[in-house]
Amino acid sequence: MTGNGRPVGSGSDKAVRDLRSDPAIAVVAPCELSGALRRGRVLVVDDEPMIAQAVRRLLLPEHDVEAPASAAQALAMLADGARFDVIVLDVIMPRLSGPEFYERLVHVDADQANRVVFVSGGAVEPKTVAFLASVDNPKLDKPVSLDALRDVVNGFVARGNSAPAS
Repeated sequence: MTGNGRPVGSGSDKAVRDLRSDPAIAVVAPCELSGALRRGRVLVVDDEPMIAQAVRRLLLPEHDVEAPASAAQALAMLADGARFDVIVLDVIMPRLSGPEFYERLVHVDADQANRVVFVSGGAVEPKTVAFLASVDNPKLDKPVSLDALRDVVNGFVARGNSAPAS
């Protein structure tokens, strides 16, 4: 019995139509719900694989995300012409720091350097603080809130221009 006292299956004589299969009905993609205009291309550069993969998983429902194993590998991808809407870059890394990565990227592809978002876990040296103050790129502090990360990524995606270099 249903809540209205009728046997199950006898409560309605209305036809039910699955609107998802109707081509006239627009389905809103997840990235449109969060404010991005399209799926973006995001590069995550972090020396801690667990953090890089966590950021990747957070952004993957809305964007195409790559998280190479090292900063050197990420820089090689960019030198080979890979293009991204935004590059989420850890500041403190052992072999190639965020500032060093950025300085090299400026020489490889200045436009891509403009798409870097620096992520810092705090406790940075005065030299690093001075570097971060000298660049106009966005900065996020760890732990990064999902909303702040999405907002900055979606802002870059809305600007576009990540087409592969020819």
